[in-house]
Amino acid sequence: MLTNLYVALAVGAAVWTEKGGGESPLATLVALAKVVAILAAAAGFLFLVARVSWAARQFVATCQERQQAQRKMVEMLREYLGQQPADLEQMWSASTAMAVC
Repeated sequence: MLTNLYVALAVGAAVWTEKGGGESPLATLVALAKVVAILAAAAGFLFLVARVSWAARQFVATCQERQQAQRKMVEMLREYLGQQPADLEQMWSASTAMAVC
């Protein structure tokens, strides 16, 4: 949109100058349009950089949460596997006592 405005103003200024009108009053608007276009492009670029930075931070936070959940799952599995021999021993001793009867 700003590019279209800039082109329209530049064409108007060129037509004014070709007709021998001297310095075009649109020349100031052309310069202003250039400045606004440059500022808009810079603001857009900064917005893009901010969004990418935010996305990267969110990605890192998500990865850390996933790693923490995986560590917790591994610890729970270790506890479960560590408890298995004791549970099996109790079951075998209970079944042996019943088999004698």
